[in-house]
Amino acid sequence: MGIKDGLIKLIGAVEKIEGVKSARILYLYPSTTSFELIDAIADSKVFQSYYDMPIQHIDDRMLKVMKRGANEEKTKALLEYMQAKENAFIRTTLIAGHPHETQEAFDRLCQYTNDFGFDRVNVFAYSNEESTSAYKMEQLPPRVIKQRTKFLGEIASEVVLCALEKMVDKILIAVVDGTSEEHEYLLSARPLIWERDIDGEILINDTSDLEVVFGRRYKVHITQLVGGQLLGRLLEVA
Repeated sequence: MGIKDGLIKLIGAVEKIEGVKSARILYLYPSTTSFELIDAIADSKVFQSYYDMPIQHIDDRMLKVMKRGANEEKTKALLEYMQAKENAFIRTTLIAGHPHETQEAFDRLCQYTNDFGFDRVNVFAYSNEESTSAYKMEQLPPRVIKQRTKFLGEIASEVVLCALEKMVDKILIAVVDGTSEEHEYLLSARPLIWERDIDGEILINDTSDLEVVFGRRYKVHITQLVGGQLLGRLLEVA
């Protein structure tokens, strides 16, 4: 935004808008995210404690080469501070196969991804773009990039699955968005903190004979996780 503490001021301004009940900030940069901003999001009555911060890598040397503007120490400190917030939801994006990525750096990225406890992780293969500073660097063999992307992607899938498993048997407030594309007899719902279309859905297979109004909030009991998909039952209107 080009304004000092611009996002913090934006949060305050949005909170004053009548009728706005829920909001979230997408795409936080490690280089410009502050502990004060994390606090402002967590303390807000309107904004969800949703932290979408694409770190791309965690190895200190790689972060410098990739010009992320924040070193390993700061990146980890920000993530840990986010994670300490009540009901925090943390999404990130990683890149595998950058020209300067050594096996050791890649291993460190894999280990951190496995250990931290992200809620959602997207993994992309490095793509050599002419407009980037890495374009003229010596590139890794395509085979290595593909292997690393696949391996890191498998770790990311397990991390997300673990996050979903922790939700089983919980009762939460969710919005019923409509009929699921999975099946005409299933409803698609999502917790308020999830971003529509990117964080997944909870399939409602039991409405408890409640009147269902799309866009309405309900208390939902998460009953099980089947093949990476959460199933739930409506309990009452929230």
